[in-house]
Amino acid sequence: MASLDKFKITALVWDSDKDPSGFFIWMENMSSLVRATADGQPLEVLLDSKLRRGSVRAASIPSFILNDPDFAVTQAPAPAPTPIQNRAEPSAEAEDEDVASVSNFTLGSASTTYADLSAESKALDALLYNVLKINVKGSRNSLISCVTFPSYVQAMCVLSKHMDISKTDRIMRALGAWDKLTFKNDVAAFQTEVMALKRELDASGANIVHFVMGKIMRAFDGKSKSIQFKIAEDLNKHSIDESLNIYDLIQTYCADLASVGDGNTAKVNAVEISCHHCGKKGHKKSDCPDLKKQKGGKGKGNGKQKGNGKQKGKEIACHGCGKK
Repeated sequence: MASLDKFKITALVWDSDKDPSGFFIWMENMSSLVRATADGQPLEVLLDSKLRRGSVRAASIPSFILNDPDFAVTQAPAPAPTPIQNRAEPSAEAEDEDVASVSNFTLGSASTTYADLSAESKALDALLYNVLKINVKGSRNSLISCVTFPSYVQAMCVLSKHMDISKTDRIMRALGAWDKLTFKNDVAAFQTEVMALKRELDASGANIVHFVMGKIMRAFDGKSKSIQFKIAEDLNKHSIDESLNIYDLIQTYCADLASVGDGNTAKVNAVEISCHHCGKKGHKKSDCPDLKKQKGGKGKGNGKQKGNGKQKGKEIACHGCGKK
């Protein structure tokens, strides 16, 4: 393994304002560099666990950092063993609660905590934190300070979770990009494009349930913003996989719609329009056939009104109630 000073690490820059969508590619490149350095592999293994990254993929302190025991500087004392006769097996309800607690705003559990890292890895963790402070440009640089101590792993967790605020949008864009895929008579370019789309789809964590939830959200475009907010809340709160009960969610949305009347498709009878000129119903003055005939005639019979707008020899009917 090479030492960190062998790399031009300052050349690995991400401008968070000019290229916000390039964060994940930059993070992958940064991870590759760290893994290639001496003592860097344990840091990336820890980061893989915290961000639930697959092994093949590469101000104020957020609670997911502050309250995470994996980031404790020293090892916590082991809890006293529970007597066998009083030890209870975890219930199915408890397991369900654990699954439901997984959201975009939590971190994974690591088999190796920060306290278990070697002194060399901890020193590299602190050094890489300073590299991040230098390399990350733009407004998101301030987020790097939202850590309990100078730590590359903690800072990357904060940045990643910040970018996950728009995770649903990233997933929808990754899914929608496949609709634009066309073969342009260039075999090499087509293969490259397909693999790039597949890579982004995998990296975004998209699955068929995301596709379904995205289509449900789009169905309420211009119809109910409040329901779209509830869908977005569910996307952030629940683990979006095959275990998500779509029926229960749809029933909740429909119940809310029915309660406020948004789901009522019955149309209100509109007042029939009456012509201001002839008094007949079914057309407006601008479309009145009698007025058009008068305008087409010769002499003074041009249909113009005099005085207070009343027409000689005709009664005016109200276009609201129809009374004369």
